[in-house]
Amino acid sequence: MTALERQLTRAYRELSAQFARERTQHAEQIEALQRQVEYFAGQVKRLIADYRTARRDVARAVEMIRQHGRQRGHERDHGPSR
Repeated sequence: MTALERQLTRAYRELSAQFARERTQHAEQIEALQRQVEYFAGQVKRLIADYRTARRDVARAVEMIRQHGRQRGHERDHGPSR
């Protein structure tokens, strides 16, 4: 084997090893990103559920306030109900 062949063989092996390391690192990074996506998807689901619950609660509270206002208006006009 000539000096050039040895040099090329060594360079090829080094590049192959570097490629394998980078491929492993990228695979690990992809897995980490996938876990983050799953986590954030769960967070979004929980936030949407919380938002819907809060919206329902606000709608109920507004309705109770309206009913109370109507009741007080009726009492003002007609006296307290017995």
